[in-house]
Amino acid sequence: MNYLLFTISALSAALSTVFIKLYRKRIDDTEVKDNLYYFSMIFVALLFFGISSGFNLIPNLATLIFAAIYAVIVYISSTLNMNAIEHAELVTVSIFSNSGTILWSALWGTAFFKEPLTMNRILGLLAILCAIILPYLTERKKDKGSLKGLFYCFGIFVVNGLSQLVLKIYSTNENVKDESIFLFYTNVILIPFILLIIAKKSSVKKVFKNIASADKTSLLFVALGMVFSSIISIVGMFLISTVDLVVYSVAEKALATIAVAIVSFIFFKERFTPTKIVSFLLLILAVVLMGI
Repeated sequence: MNYLLFTISALSAALSTVFIKLYRKRIDDTEVKDNLYYFSMIFVALLFFGISSGFNLIPNLATLIFAAIYAVIVYISSTLNMNAIEHAELVTVSIFSNSGTILWSALWGTAFFKEPLTMNRILGLLAILCAIILPYLTERKKDKGSLKGLFYCFGIFVVNGLSQLVLKIYSTNENVKDESIFLFYTNVILIPFILLIIAKKSSVKKVFKNIASADKTSLLFVALGMVFSSIISIVGMFLISTVDLVVYSVAEKALATIAVAIVSFIFFKERFTPTKIVSFLLLILAVVLMGI
């Protein structure tokens, strides 16, 4: 069962990336791209998680508390990410984001959930970290980035690790509602934060005008991208409750990266460089060592 769910999660990550990239390529104005993305993220997520729960959306106090904590973490992570990509290379931001998820997951799993840190798991961690860092070492340009960019990246590293802990605690808590209700209310609580992000650049009224004037294909692409992102969340919440945290984090990141690379080659003709091939082999090795 887990094999199938990891595959679904990886394919969803790949297809989400494809549709979001197609959407962003169709719109020239960066501000419009970002604002439409945030509005679509909230609207599609609420609809998707509502349907997933059969619109039986009555939460309890514990679920709302976890949803509020997670919404704050998501907002902080989004804000840090937006600032980071303005002051650092994308590959650097990706390294800090992914390694934060993986390394902190290993720490949380061992410290709080008594998950064994075997030699195979340690080797798997090293393999995936090498796979993540390798492109950075070969493609890094010394004239790019700044101290401020590294500060934001380190913030992402910490916050992404914290998000994994919150999700794992939620998934093992017997006093909360199912994941669809949790994710629904997380997005409800996120709405004022998203409005705050948008207000920093433009008015909400302007965003609605952009939505009304956007071509239907662009809106379809971003909506499909968010549907597949929502599938990742639902599947991930289930997997994180059934497998060890470090196993989930490594397998999810490795398989998603491979799937994204494959669909990028199919849809956008992004070539496989020697560095990418070595990274893929390390990612496959990491999954094998984790015993998925």
